[in-house]
Amino acid sequence: MQLSIDQIRQSGLLEQYVIGDLTQEDSLLVEQYLLTYPTLKTDINEIEAALYRYATQYAMLPDSSLLDKIKKELQFSKPVPSPTDQDSNKGNKTLGSTLGLLLLIAAIGTSLYLLRKNLSLNQEVHEQNIELEKCKTLNE
Repeated sequence: MQLSIDQIRQSGLLEQYVIGDLTQEDSLLVEQYLLTYPTLKTDINEIEAALYRYATQYAMLPDSSLLDKIKKELQFSKPVPSPTDQDSNKGNKTLGSTLGLLLLIAAIGTSLYLLRKNLSLNQEVHEQNIELEKCKTLNE
């Protein structure tokens, strides 16, 4: 059944297509709709941008006590330091905390970069699939 452009927009198919929550058949159907209604490509781009904005706006860092809770559940015990080790451990803890924080920031930055790159590549693949369908149609 052929849907109108308004029915497609209201159906939620585009949103499900963007997040990859469609069967292969439904994905192909959406791609056919994109060929029929090229303006839907703008809708797809807007949905992707909105999801990206939402993800970056509501991203949450884990609670700082989470690591301690995990260790407690796994029943890790800390070794008891000797009195001579305590002074050197203070410097190591500060250095370790700083390095851990820097690694966390780097991981978040890398994740955001990869997410953007993934969205861009998905868009390129999608555009290539549309062009491939056009070529197939012309070839037939």
